[in-house]
Amino acid sequence: MNRITLSLLTLICVPITSSFGADSTLSLSADYWNDQNFLKSFNGSYKINAHIEPTVNAEQHAVLVSIQGLMAKEQYKAAATKIEQSPLTSKSAILLYNLANIYFELSEFENAEKYYLAALQHYPSFRRAHKNLGMIRMRLDKPKEAMASLVEALQLGDMSGSTLGMLGYCHIDQGNFASALQSYRMAQLTEPNVLEWKAGVAQCLLEMENLEEALSLLEEIYKARPQEDAYALMLVSALLDAGKVTKGIALLELMQKQARLNSSNQCLLVYLYASNGDLQLAKKHFEKLAPLIEPSSIAHYLKAVESVMHVNNYHYAIDCLKSVAGVKPLSAEDEASYNKLLAYCYIEEDMPEARELLTEMLGKSPLNGDAILLMARLHVNNEEYEKVEILFERAQKIPAFKYKAFLAHGQFLVDQKRYRKALEKYRKADAIKTTPQQRQYIEELERIAGS
Repeated sequence: MNRITLSLLTLICVPITSSFGADSTLSLSADYWNDQNFLKSFNGSYKINAHIEPTVNAEQHAVLVSIQGLMAKEQYKAAATKIEQSPLTSKSAILLYNLANIYFELSEFENAEKYYLAALQHYPSFRRAHKNLGMIRMRLDKPKEAMASLVEALQLGDMSGSTLGMLGYCHIDQGNFASALQSYRMAQLTEPNVLEWKAGVAQCLLEMENLEEALSLLEEIYKARPQEDAYALMLVSALLDAGKVTKGIALLELMQKQARLNSSNQCLLVYLYASNGDLQLAKKHFEKLAPLIEPSSIAHYLKAVESVMHVNNYHYAIDCLKSVAGVKPLSAEDEASYNKLLAYCYIEEDMPEARELLTEMLGKSPLNGDAILLMARLHVNNEEYEKVEILFERAQKIPAFKYKAFLAHGQFLVDQKRYRKALEKYRKADAIKTTPQQRQYIEELERIAGS
């Protein structure tokens, strides 16, 4: 069978190392909201600071005194009702603010946000209202709005660790890792024992490719809180980035035994075993994994299957793909990926199903560049070279697939020893996107074509 010189698998599959890692995205952990540092900061916000907030007259003070007993007994709903029923509340920034605080305690975040905003309408420079509004907006997953509130609090003089730390999360959400790092490190000055800020520093260092320092921090964090899944997975990601794959696998195995891995991260474990040559262990996990796959995790499962394909075990890859054939409904993107991998495996195993599947794929989507390139591959294997040329030219007219098509065509021409023509295709691909390896290959091809 005649093969294209460089495997087309590298063209139809996204490199797993760049797209498949432990799900380690950090958010403020549930524990943080119960952390003593946060509770001390929040509970302190009930106190009055006349320098940066509205003054309290005798009538308003009487309302606050009237709810002290209810608050002491944690009868927050009754306390809220009492404040709401006071005719003073609608025009009092301090009463609206305390009402918002109570709704924060009750986890009624929309109400809390409403009353913080109402308090700020009456007293725009109310620093603690800005800070608590920022915290509420973090709980409501509104990072941009939270950032605006937290920055306002900082401008009014708040330099507490909780404000700075949460500002760090807002910066991370916007991809501003240098700014996030600065915020987290400032937060650590006033709250050095809060693990969330140390983890934030580690995540920023990872994003900024300061791997050695990040890994050292993450190992400290994991020792301090080994049962926190987000921190453990972040450590796994750092270990893999550092090339410490065995340690990464060991930690994932431990989490698997403790039933702490979701199906997506189980897929990562399978991928790591297969890509490191331990197909037997990969198969063991695949058997347990397939029944757990749902539409939400199918993309990660397909990447795990790719690892089996990369070690040329196409027959087993077909079995893995067929074992999840009943997972529905799939997005159009996931269905296309599934069919693409299955067609590739069929081609490699010289199975007649390849032509049938590719014909079906092109019937549904004539501009499916991956299917066109795979059909070209099929014709190469059958030595139907005229059809191959037509298919490559067809793929090169599809904007999203030009780069892949030029590379695949160039590889085909190299295999045919038509080096000058191959060079034309590689140069066209290089004009779209260049890599050091690609440039090196072109230079070698130039040398051969010129000889």
